Amino acid sequence: MAKLELERLGVTINPRAPVARLSVGQQQICEIAKVIHKHPRIVILDEPTASLTLSETQALFRVIKAMKEEGLTIIFISHHMEEIFEIADRCTVLRDGKVVYTGLVKELDERRLAELMVGHTIGEFYPERSNRPRKEVALKLVDFGGRGVGPISLEVCYGEILGISGLVGSGRSELLRMIFGADKSEYGEMYIDGKRVQIHSPRDAIRHGLAFVTEDRRVDGLNLQLSVEFNLNLPSLLLGNRRSFLGVVNNDEERRISEQMCEATRVRCASINQRVWMLSGGNQQKVAIAKWIPTNARIFLLDEPTKGIDVVSKSEIYKTINKLADEGNAVIVVSSYNPELIGLCDRIVTMAHGQITKEFTKGVSEAELLLAQGL
Repeated sequence: MAKLELERLGVTINPRAPVARLSVGQQQICEIAKVIHKHPRIVILDEPTASLTLSETQALFRVIKAMKEEGLTIIFISHHMEEIFEIADRCTVLRDGKVVYTGLVKELDERRLAELMVGHTIGEFYPERSNRPRKEVALKLVDFGGRGVGPISLEVCYGEILGISGLVGSGRSELLRMIFGADKSEYGEMYIDGKRVQIHSPRDAIRHGLAFVTEDRRVDGLNLQLSVEFNLNLPSLLLGNRRSFLGVVNNDEERRISEQMCEATRVRCASINQRVWMLSGGNQQKVAIAKWIPTNARIFLLDEPTKGIDVVSKSEIYKTINKLADEGNAVIVVSSYNPELIGLCDRIVTMAHGQITKEFTKGVSEAELLLAQGL
């Protein structure tokens, strides 16, 4: 029975496998299959696609449409506006705990829906760049790789936002982890500011001016049980940037930096002493990005920086990424959402099967990216 329900969702998962050994996306699929198996009349799906691949999401949508045709009522909660337009007939917008709109989806467009969600008119969702990328190469990889990824050769310049597009499993996240030393590379060369470097650990990467925002902030990006202040200062502590000559932590400096970072990245919290798990997903992600700014990093590696967060937080994080580049930093963004890469990046490379398949400059279409992902 379990096998049939999983096949109905278009996935191949061993029904006898321990759930703890499955990926986050596979766990999500199993949870959805469990609900469908009970043949309910009303199904409430709260951010069901947050951890799913594109193919898993499309399989879920097929099941939802089939349930709708069978007469079931589906309540679908999502931060992804494109999903609302694809799957929903009507939508209700909540803001600050109150209903601000209920109506037919076909009467809205993406901009109007975003404005209802934030409570005011918005300009361009993806902010315009005020500076152009420089010619100086910040990071260069030559035949770099390992563990099924590579050989990869690419470079990113200071002041540039380079996007990496690809399906889940294409090697995007694995590449960033190897650059940062979180996973071991097996071959190839890495250059920072024209000098060959060898990075064996995240500590080495931090000392060379690299910052890494991981794909899952809750697993290896933040310490959720500790305070906003602690998380914002942790990378700097590893560098020794917050210690006096006696090796004692400078608490006043930590507080000053924390408050400054919260203001700069618009982290909304009761105080810097608030535990991170109490923040919304969007504010957690802002902390995950903001903690690297005081390290004076010059190369930022951002893996799915807006995954599973609300539209307001997305807009604010886009502004932070833009500002990092405008201040002369090199930024690499991995994202499963191609419109995000098209709106943010100066260049985009696509990956498939651990290899770079194509490179695009500004003006690329989503269809071109999707085609290159499948090469």
